[in-house]
Amino acid sequence: MFKRIGILATLCFLLQMQSIASIVILNGLSQMKTASVGETYTGFIEIQNAGSVAKTVRIYQTDYSFDYHGNAFYKEDLASPRTNAHWIEFSPKQTSLGAGEIMQVRYKVKVPTNDSLTGSFWSLFMVEEIIPPDPNAKKQLAITTTMRYAIQIVTNIGTTGISSLKKIQQSVSNEEAGNYLHLDIENDGERLLTLKFSMQVFNKEGIRVLDTEHPSRKLYPASSLRFDFLLNGLQSGVYSAVCYADGGEDEIFGFEIDFTIP
Repeated sequence: MFKRIGILATLCFLLQMQSIASIVILNGLSQMKTASVGETYTGFIEIQNAGSVAKTVRIYQTDYSFDYHGNAFYKEDLASPRTNAHWIEFSPKQTSLGAGEIMQVRYKVKVPTNDSLTGSFWSLFMVEEIIPPDPNAKKQLAITTTMRYAIQIVTNIGTTGISSLKKIQQSVSNEEAGNYLHLDIENDGERLLTLKFSMQVFNKEGIRVLDTEHPSRKLYPASSLRFDFLLNGLQSGVYSAVCYADGGEDEIFGFEIDFTIP
């Protein structure tokens, strides 16, 4: 089963704001390693209880994907063809932290000896605070909420794997801040890409009228994202654009598009 974090997660955040602030991940929410087939490497997640009372957390794994509609999927069956969850051993799976205490969840990644492995493989460690039920709450009003941190664990198999992007669709919308061009992009390759988009817009006379860019975003294979570009100062009319996506490591992708602002 997969779980979506949406309105319910927002409600949980509002209900447990004080509790959420007490558990902190100190060494980042993404860890990436380039490894070879058959290699073993280690790492750790550093957790702090920044609160004034003892807390209990549990640590477990999920797969991770997302789409351009804004949905994020956290599958606990660990069945993704690009999961590395089964390569990972970790300890502890549950622990208690006193007020101010810092501890480490240590993990070991054993990359299989399989020459067919190419590209990027990943999964998440979920660090979830366990909220005990309130014994003073009335049963019909009792609400148990949890907060989770998701730490991405990525294994790149050397420099192997195809890097490829596909444009799914484009659209134009008028919003309070102005007109926007939306590009929905899928990673249809085998490697995780960190993409920084830039775009040059031309009017129907071929004159360049706008240069714009989008902050960098990570895009995993088989996932998709929507990139939004504010068309600042452009009036109604027909335009063309050249979009460049810099994926790092000499990976540059280009798209030519035509669009109309109504």
